Amino acid sequence: MITAIFILNSGLKHYNKIKFDKALYYEPKNKILYPKGSKIDKKDTIILVDNNVATGRTLINTMENLGLKRDKVLFAGSYVGNYPEKIIDIKLEPVKINGYIIAFAGDSGVGKSLISKGLELYREIKQYKIGCAARELNPGLYGENIDETKNPYTVSEKFLQMYKIDDPIIIIDGIKNIAQLTHISYALNRPYFLFNVDSDNKEIMYSIRQDKDDKYYKERREYFKTGLQELQKYGSAINTSNFTTFVKLAEVLNNLGYTCKKREWGYDIFGTKHIWLDIYEKYAYSNKPIKLINKPEMHTRYVKKYGLDGKQEELIMYTATSFRIIDDILDEHDTRNNKPSHWKQYGLLMSEIDASALIQKARKIAEEIGYLQEYDKMFRQTIDAVRYEIDIEEGKREYKTFDDWLKVAEKETAFRSFIGILKHEDPHKYYIQAIKAQIKDDLIGAKKGGRKDTDTALSRPLFKKEFFPELLSSYQSEELKEVYIKYMEQT
Repeated sequence: MITAIFILNSGLKHYNKIKFDKALYYEPKNKILYPKGSKIDKKDTIILVDNNVATGRTLINTMENLGLKRDKVLFAGSYVGNYPEKIIDIKLEPVKINGYIIAFAGDSGVGKSLISKGLELYREIKQYKIGCAARELNPGLYGENIDETKNPYTVSEKFLQMYKIDDPIIIIDGIKNIAQLTHISYALNRPYFLFNVDSDNKEIMYSIRQDKDDKYYKERREYFKTGLQELQKYGSAINTSNFTTFVKLAEVLNNLGYTCKKREWGYDIFGTKHIWLDIYEKYAYSNKPIKLINKPEMHTRYVKKYGLDGKQEELIMYTATSFRIIDDILDEHDTRNNKPSHWKQYGLLMSEIDASALIQKARKIAEEIGYLQEYDKMFRQTIDAVRYEIDIEEGKREYKTFDDWLKVAEKETAFRSFIGILKHEDPHKYYIQAIKAQIKDDLIGAKKGGRKDTDTALSRPLFKKEFFPELLSSYQSEELKEVYIKYMEQT
């Protein structure tokens, strides 16, 4: 049996270089051996491990404090100078940095996993969950069976046993105390950047998450409170209710080669706006009902224009309002009808939830009146058109032709065509009206309602005047001719 005793914290840097059957941890300052109450079997091969040894004094003092004899102990570690060569039995190479760790800590429901999963999906930074290691240790209902006061390295030990990590940059989600993070950081030779995550809306997030463990979130919060409070001394605070607080995380990602743009609503740490559509679709089509948290100003223009009432009125009003909430996030509009937009008032995540709740309401109505299939087709076409627009903004697709514009305009044409279907009228008539409305909005609507002209800044695929000949030849429509004539008169 080989017992390795790692001198804290420096000896942990050689954790993965020593072969051992059992690991102990010695804190020289307070003369504590972890796990507390451990007995050293002097029949074992005992290795004391330190880093950057200069005189060997720490190794010798540790040996004596533990009641060990020199002829029964092997000294291991890297060293500086010539003197330690006579002392060290197992000579180890100096530590080299293998990469970096981005670590997230905080209560359940604050959005840690949203950040971690998002960075893994959109930035391709591999994430590891500390909770996966904890679950292998029979944690009980909320972690109460794991006594980290006796051995603060229990979970991190299991974590290091479970994962062979080669990626230079990794994410660790769910760190519970500084001992866990220090152990993993030193063992992997990866310095860490720690972010303590909070949210102004965690109680709401509990209500919509589908995590069975949240049944005991109050007990879990109390159990890990001390460790999480201590972690606040070692990291930067971010709040998922306000993405402007992500400045330090954006700075780290930028320095690691992941460009983070400053948006109107905060820092784009994910490098793409597709995440906001992914969240939207996930919750809008979730089997779990989502409650509307913050009632928005309802979008009634379509209802009034087309004389809708009853269930049709509710269906279109909920859908149009939902689309507008998401549209303002993607277009970075902080103003709507000369008032703060929904995300400006309630934040990105709450706006996503509200928009999703409205779609759930609309889908329920569409099912009741027998139009769910048509509704879902319209929703899919609209989202696909918005994704195409985002791809153009982010340089993933080109925007050159009239046909390209028609693909983008489908976010309006699909919606109005669906209104035509609801009214038992020719959807093509509504399609033409949508084309007309989109052209007018593109040409003169950039600053309407007191909003900033973000369309130009974001390189939005707006209608071009050179498209008019192809437009008029493709659609024999007096309405579209009127748009062309009016535009020519104005310009």
